[in-house]
Amino acid sequence: MVFRTRRHIGDGRGPTQRRLPSGDRRRGAAACANSFPGVAQQFRAVSEQDKATFTEVLTPFLSRNASLPQISNVSFKEGRPGDGWGADPEGIVPAGKVVDHSHLLRNQEFAGIITRKLWNDSDVLFNVEDFAQPLRTSLTPWMS
Repeated sequence: MVFRTRRHIGDGRGPTQRRLPSGDRRRGAAACANSFPGVAQQFRAVSEQDKATFTEVLTPFLSRNASLPQISNVSFKEGRPGDGWGADPEGIVPAGKVVDHSHLLRNQEFAGIITRKLWNDSDVLFNVEDFAQPLRTSLTPWMS
């Protein structure tokens, strides 16, 4: 869930405004800087939701219903699908017998957990973008 209120947007009258010279271009940057504590609080909240979903819901579910070493080993062996980034064969651990995980594709609880995890990840990314876009806009004149 993304939380947006006027208090998080900033009005350009905080302590940062006093440090920057006056001017229309700088007022936008000051407003972004003043909104940073609110944006950071939002980011922290959705990041904590994501962490809780991973550590308190997804990982325990997988430990009950799957072979975590086997799943982990695939990521270390193959890396990211498509380009192999992050492959680290030294991270592979003994996994025992190969377990078929296809039953997870039909498991409604797993589908719900994955959906919740994706929502959390999306909220984190949206919060980053909500702050980054105005900051890019206000800093563009300074960078040209």
